[in-house]
Amino acid sequence: MHIVFDKDTGLLIPGEYKLSIKEFEKEFVTNEERRIIFKGFQKLIKIFTAIECEYLYADGSFVTKKPFPSDIDVCWHMHNESSKRDQQLEALLKICPPLFFLNKIENREYIQKEFCADVFPANTKERDSGLLFKDFFQKDKHTDEPKGIIVIDLL
Repeated sequence: MHIVFDKDTGLLIPGEYKLSIKEFEKEFVTNEERRIIFKGFQKLIKIFTAIECEYLYADGSFVTKKPFPSDIDVCWHMHNESSKRDQQLEALLKICPPLFFLNKIENREYIQKEFCADVFPANTKERDSGLLFKDFFQKDKHTDEPKGIIVIDLL
């Protein structure tokens, strides 16, 4: 899929851009700083693949034209069917408890250090806005204007 950036802001124009992991790497891993963040992201991909997550959303400064982003924002899709979602959550708790207990500051710090990322469930609500995280990520935090997001299919 062709990625389109706003020439003035460097943000993705509104929409969901579906990419494979290889396409994502080719598009966004353009220097050593980005490669370090991508290595953390690859660890997350392994975890979410192991719990049979269908897809991840990638956002933040990493999916802009910014040459030196600080991290990548990620939200993962929990299955809509409750029994499968419960299986995902049980598996996540066993594989990486900090990703399960996001309310603890020490877990968020661990996630940032280990994965160079902020990670949230896509289909849960962001506290302040009331939006699902996948929708929250599609708004510019400075202007509240819509922006694009990357969707990575894991299956």
